[in-house]
Amino acid sequence: MKLGLPMTRTDLTSQVHSLVENYETELRARLDELRAVIIPVPSVDHQVILDRALQRRRPFDAEGRNGYRDVLIWHSLLDVVERGHDGVVFVTNNTKDFCTGKPPSLLPALVAELAEVSPGVKLVVATTIAHANAGIEEVERALGLEHPAFARPKDEDIKAALDLCVDVEVAGVIPPTSGRWGAELDNGWEFRSIIEDDPVEAVSIDFDLATLVCAPDGENWKEFTATVEGTVTLDGFAFKSDYYGEDRISLDVLDSDWNNHYMHVNEYHDATLTFRLTLDEKGSAIGECWLEHAVETISPDEDQPGER
Repeated sequence: MKLGLPMTRTDLTSQVHSLVENYETELRARLDELRAVIIPVPSVDHQVILDRALQRRRPFDAEGRNGYRDVLIWHSLLDVVERGHDGVVFVTNNTKDFCTGKPPSLLPALVAELAEVSPGVKLVVATTIAHANAGIEEVERALGLEHPAFARPKDEDIKAALDLCVDVEVAGVIPPTSGRWGAELDNGWEFRSIIEDDPVEAVSIDFDLATLVCAPDGENWKEFTATVEGTVTLDGFAFKSDYYGEDRISLDVLDSDWNNHYMHVNEYHDATLTFRLTLDEKGSAIGECWLEHAVETISPDEDQPGER
């Protein structure tokens, strides 16, 4: 019940089956939103793959037995390069079969094979999607591509992004771009609370915009933080015994007798909120805004909060 799961095995199994059946449709829809292109299976001849296996060439293993799908991935990458792309970021966590060293880089034999297809291509390996942006920047620097100056956005644009971020979180508003917006309540929230971990929702976040402070990550404002004071209202369920044993948390009781054990409550937390923002590729607008961290503001005579 605390996890919000169906009460019977039949209902739970039905819900799981539904999620599994819909996964491919939802994944492809999300890829379409991101304007991702799923490239076709490479047209490499089976004799080429067989020769590669017999020669024990990576990404086949040392016995030439395992690695067929990895070989198809590699030839897919070769096809992409052959179509004229000067720079490629290859995202893979399979560093054993494709890479060497730390941080990982492409195996020398694969580098040589790549050079045969396109001598001037620049390829960078990223082990996670999160590292892909850094890989893109490295490729662009190597190719001598110019970057916008990424000047500091106007205060009104930053404030509008924070408001929109909150709307995404508490009102379910669809974000304007495909990047990161909103906040995950199980990450980065450090509030003293009697609400049970699940389900818990933020029903409002109100800012004191006079306290807004912004700082860039480096020399420009491509990525930056915005810190602001505010009040977060959480909605959820608390054990009756916890409510009657707690006298310092600011809350309202919405239903004092939800069931034999729980009360439905709203909690109010004064907090310092840290948001992360990034600019779009041209540096002309804010492309992402998400709540990275929230720490409850505690008066000197109160205990420090622990992590939720």
